[in-house]
Amino acid sequence: MRIVFKVVFLIACLLPSCMMMAQAVSSVETACKVADRVLQDVRFYYNLKLAGEKDYWVVETVDFSRNFCQKGTAYAMSTIVADVDKIVKLSLVNYGACQIILNGKTVWNNPGMSERDFRYIERDFILKGEVDLHLNKGINKILIKSLAPQSGKWKVHLRTHGFKFTLTGLKEVEKSLSDVSKWLIIGTFPEDDFRKNTVIENEFVTGKMYKGYAGEWISWMIPRLDIVAANAEIHQPWGEGYTAFNYHAAGLAMAMAMEMLGNYTGLDAYSGYCRTYCDFFIEKRKYMAYQKYVVNAFNAWDHKLVEGYLLDYTSAPLLPYAEVLLNTEPEKRKPEYIALFNEMQDYLDHVQTRTPEGNFNRINPVKHTVWVDDMYMSLPFLVQSSRLTNDKEMKMKRLTEAAEMVFAFNKYVYHPELGLYQHAQFTDKPAKLPFWSRGNGWALWAVTNILSELPKNHPLYKKLLKHYREHVEGITAWQDKSGLWHNLLNVPESYLETSGTAIFTLCIARGIMNGWLNGKKYTPIVEKGWAGIETMIDEQYQVHGITVGTNGTTDINYYLERPTALNDCHGLFPVIIAAIQVDKLRSMNK
Repeated sequence: MRIVFKVVFLIACLLPSCMMMAQAVSSVETACKVADRVLQDVRFYYNLKLAGEKDYWVVETVDFSRNFCQKGTAYAMSTIVADVDKIVKLSLVNYGACQIILNGKTVWNNPGMSERDFRYIERDFILKGEVDLHLNKGINKILIKSLAPQSGKWKVHLRTHGFKFTLTGLKEVEKSLSDVSKWLIIGTFPEDDFRKNTVIENEFVTGKMYKGYAGEWISWMIPRLDIVAANAEIHQPWGEGYTAFNYHAAGLAMAMAMEMLGNYTGLDAYSGYCRTYCDFFIEKRKYMAYQKYVVNAFNAWDHKLVEGYLLDYTSAPLLPYAEVLLNTEPEKRKPEYIALFNEMQDYLDHVQTRTPEGNFNRINPVKHTVWVDDMYMSLPFLVQSSRLTNDKEMKMKRLTEAAEMVFAFNKYVYHPELGLYQHAQFTDKPAKLPFWSRGNGWALWAVTNILSELPKNHPLYKKLLKHYREHVEGITAWQDKSGLWHNLLNVPESYLETSGTAIFTLCIARGIMNGWLNGKKYTPIVEKGWAGIETMIDEQYQVHGITVGTNGTTDINYYLERPTALNDCHGLFPVIIAAIQVDKLRSMNK
């Protein structure tokens, strides 16, 4: 089949364009055209750039150990420009004894803190230390005085609230310097200097030398300038881009879709893309860790590769690795792939937060939030994990866990009277969120993955199949006459959206082919859905009408006003997979 399709497809590509226009283009030919744009635009390398404010995100770091030997006392100086007298808050964590001196007055004096005091929580940081800064109108001079610890890190993490550090307030500092640094540093001085007032605290003089720790002459300088990876794509109208390690660009998305397309068509370019992609992130992982933990660029490109938090960046991005492993003979599987897969499985088993019912949850936007998105961020991974193990007991354990978790999610976010999922639910303060299209797609897709592997004699199979049919019925009731579905399923005033439509189309097609749904009733819905998708693909095979990444909120206007992005990965990959499923269904119905 693969060889025949490959020959036919290659011949079709060689036909004159006028002949191609004279005949209908199949769904999978359309998918290949969309995928070809990906092959054309992606470059598997990084550019290097000077690390900027965006890369450091909400936390900036004065890292003495990267600039000085681990001994003695060092200083960092900056200014805060205030338009009026006011009080602002500064959060911080200091490794090594630390004083903060504002306008000549000591406002923070701490002997040293630990790693426990600096925590990454989902998409944010918590810095345990807090101090109020009483700013005067105009220029405020701030000085950090720090003593090197006996061992470990020598740095100070800072998070500002309503103000910025800058060097622009110093008349002695030229703009070219203030453009690249917020701080000046000097060091190191004898350890005893930490316990007494020194000349550095009372003056700032340019062109002056001071006697340092070992008798050497030192002066003010800027901290070490760091460079980090930048996205290397030719252009980037794709949300976060293809080469980004997260659920839509890596895990659920293009790599997996390309692998499926390559297997279906027999065209090696698509499968090759997926393997190149997987190798790329294995190779770059050490560098991403360097950016995050050494350079302190917590938000640099592809930091999610080593983040270790959130299903979006753990289990979900491993789906293309699973796809490659399953399509490779066991003895030829790369151990690096297996090791990474097992690492993420361990994260699910022992780290990921859960509700009392056992389903995965988040702490964003409030603690213990159940997101419908996470049904697809986690459950297909469990299914693939069951397929990759030879342990029959473990295989059944993973499948059972996935099936049970569907109903645990349902308790919070499913509305059986409508057959629809709300986007999220706050477990400590229940609220009704909108019935978001792509969120319902995530849930439906997860269930189809489980049904495909769950034995029919499993105690939960019939219950899960009943739920799938009920959900499909709820979704199809809101299909627009165009074949598309609205971004908010039951709100006709919301715009017609591509990604949700593509997921519904592929999941219903799978249901027909697996005998879960009545083909006579639902095949027209699939065909109508694909026809709607085709209207969102222009002559250059760019895909329109894809909602960008979306948070959960009770504010319906947030969803109504959510922008769409051309060729966003959230929509590209389900369009490709939907095209494959539509082609399979048409072949079955011939």
